[in-house]
Amino acid sequence: MLQVYKLFSNCIPVKGYNRSMIIDLQRQKFDFIPNSLYEILTEYSYVNFEKLKTDYSEHIEIIDQYFNLLLENEYIFETDTVESTHFPPINTEYRSPYQITNAVIDIDKNSKYKLTNIQKSFEKLGIIALQIRCYDFNSLKIKEILELFNDDSRLRFIELYIPFCENINFICKELLEKYERIYQVIVFNTPLLNQFENQNVIFTPKRIDNCTSCGVIEKNFIINLENYRYHPTKVCLKKYYKIKKCLEKVRNLYSKI
Repeated sequence: MLQVYKLFSNCIPVKGYNRSMIIDLQRQKFDFIPNSLYEILTEYSYVNFEKLKTDYSEHIEIIDQYFNLLLENEYIFETDTVESTHFPPINTEYRSPYQITNAVIDIDKNSKYKLTNIQKSFEKLGIIALQIRCYDFNSLKIKEILELFNDDSRLRFIELYIPFCENINFICKELLEKYERIYQVIVFNTPLLNQFENQNVIFTPKRIDNCTSCGVIEKNFIINLENYRYHPTKVCLKKYYKIKKCLEKVRNLYSKI
């Protein structure tokens, strides 16, 4: 029988625009790969590297590099064409009883929200995860929104983006202690890294000036099976009190609320 190689079912190739990645759900890590390797991994249920070398003899060195990357990181295992059919893929089906599961709120110095309307709408829709993006740090506005969901609420997770500022360590400590639903604080535009001894606080030098900064993948994003299965319906509440389907790469799909 022909010896071939197959991806472990917990190692998922994901295609991007300029490059792709392999996500290892079990080990909670990922590696970027060229889109050409993504095509190789997804075209068939297994990969015959020797046949690839025969078909693309001018690219033998690149194919060897691909093979070594996959094998060294234990993304693939050796099998044969018959046995390879005995390894089913992971079930990625996901169902949610909620109309909208995720929400994003943009805040800057000109933001004016009717907070009671936000709270009522979120509870009615069943939103369970909220991302608050603050382009201009305003402790009062942030706490006003957090207070909405500090008692009985369906909301389970809050991710907070705030710009670097004076006393940032104290601010992060205070927010995490008072608001238990905050699971992560990302401090951006920071000149220093790893200032806070808490895995829930991440410092990054990246500039985030507006919603077009959304969608950047870094090494700190959470990898697990639940998140991979989870394809949320998301709504974004923009800083000028407009509602949008999502932040990433979608332009001019706004409605006022």
